[in-house]
Amino acid sequence: MPYESHAVSFELNPLLLESSYPIHIHFYDESSYSELKYRCAAEIPRDLSDSYKGKNIWVEIISRDVDIVRNVLSYFDAHSLVIDDVQTYDQRMNLSILNEDVYLLLDLIYLNKDSHIVEQQKMSFYLFENTLITVQQYYTGGLFSTIKYRLSKKTAQSKGLLKKMKIDYLFYRLLNVVIESYVLVLDSILHETELIDKQLMFSTKPRADTITIDTLKLMFHIKHDLLHFKIVCAPLKDIIIKLQKTRETVVPKRQRPALRQCRRRLKRRLRLVVGHKCSFVAPTTTSLAATNDDDDYALDDGVLVFNDYIYKYFRRLLDHTVELNDMIDSSADTITSLIDFYMILNGELINDTMQTLTVMSCIFMPLNFLSSVSSMNFEHMPQIPMRYGYYGQLGLMGVILFTMIAYFKFKKLI
Repeated sequence: MPYESHAVSFELNPLLLESSYPIHIHFYDESSYSELKYRCAAEIPRDLSDSYKGKNIWVEIISRDVDIVRNVLSYFDAHSLVIDDVQTYDQRMNLSILNEDVYLLLDLIYLNKDSHIVEQQKMSFYLFENTLITVQQYYTGGLFSTIKYRLSKKTAQSKGLLKKMKIDYLFYRLLNVVIESYVLVLDSILHETELIDKQLMFSTKPRADTITIDTLKLMFHIKHDLLHFKIVCAPLKDIIIKLQKTRETVVPKRQRPALRQCRRRLKRRLRLVVGHKCSFVAPTTTSLAATNDDDDYALDDGVLVFNDYIYKYFRRLLDHTVELNDMIDSSADTITSLIDFYMILNGELINDTMQTLTVMSCIFMPLNFLSSVSSMNFEHMPQIPMRYGYYGQLGLMGVILFTMIAYFKFKKLI
């Protein structure tokens, strides 16, 4: 799609309306799919997770209401740091590994298919156990419609891995869509750059006056957008590398059930202590041993939400990110070269104008000299009594005129 250069890029459209159901919960596994919609967290049943036990859960929140977002995160026992940071939208892209949970904040830059305007907003990912929570401020149209369509298809009709894999594969697919939206926006900018390139490279002297100051303004506008794009996407490569490095702490599959169970017990004890505002009572020897065993799994013993197969897909994301950064750098160099070339063409146009004026001055200088000599008021001037002196002087001026024109034509100055 063409890039709308006259529109304000990388800003949200303030007229974008929110959905009447800001909370969408998708439950799926290899054989089934269901979607539930709620207006607030109070409408979500308490036994919702038990009703869909064993299924992957994608909680999609599209709202600017801070209370709705925080209540939903609290319902799913999200980490306190996530609840505090999820509505802080002035941060750069960042990735946080919170015990076995993963929190990711991204800048979502996409091309609105309806208005053909580039829009930007923050998008948060919170991944834990078999649940993925995504938070957006605004509805993005059909950006993730392909993923939702594949989730809703029956197993016999679905040929992909989306429903067969765990929730971390959905996390990868959403990240892939975000990066593809970056590439689509960049391609739209490059399309406009190519049009300017053709206008400048294939312009001839009769068309040189069509290259106006608006072309220069457009190029500086594109350069500004590319600079903003580069600043926004700068942390993306480090984030993907950090995701790849989590493989060093991946827990073997056979140890994951016991580790999750121990961590759940620790969370329940912590909530019990905070709820009663008291400290632990000294346990018996048996319970003390169990507590010490659980404490061994308390903190950085591994990432549980990622499986071994997901890291080959993270490598793909890293390749796409490197390619994206290279495209941004090459596009910035291209638009800088076009600006320099525009200045050269503009200088050449000025030089052509000055050359034309100089040639005309050189042609009329001897003619002005002859006419000024003949206009002097002396008593004795030889050409005045001559009968054909006037016509002779006109003929001489004509010969000089055609001689100089022929000379400048020979020198290719006109």
